[in-house]
Amino acid sequence: MLHSGSYVYIGQFNVPRKQQKVSGRYFTPRLTLKRLSEEECYHVIDRTLDETGVVFEETIKEKVYEYTEGHPYELQVLCFNLYDNGIKGRVTLDQWSPALNETLLEFRRDGMGWYV
Repeated sequence: MLHSGSYVYIGQFNVPRKQQKVSGRYFTPRLTLKRLSEEECYHVIDRTLDETGVVFEETIKEKVYEYTEGHPYELQVLCFNLYDNGIKGRVTLDQWSPALNETLLEFRRDGMGWYV
């Protein structure tokens, strides 16, 4: 059975500028975080590790702050990799190099290649 019908196309020739510039940045406002102080950095690490059974040695926390200078994103990525490389609930200097290497690779993948 053949169908016959008509189609009506309705549209606007010129799309308004607001509709032309669709970007993910319009979905949420930008949030700019300040760098954390050394004390704040240690506090974030300790609070994050609460009840995990994992402990970062003081030298590790010092190196984390020294390397990240309190940058929240860098702190998160580096501490995640340190945590992931921890052995029997303890993160020591033995885990520093492997975790730092993984962190630098992640920064490169995230478009932060100027670190490497």
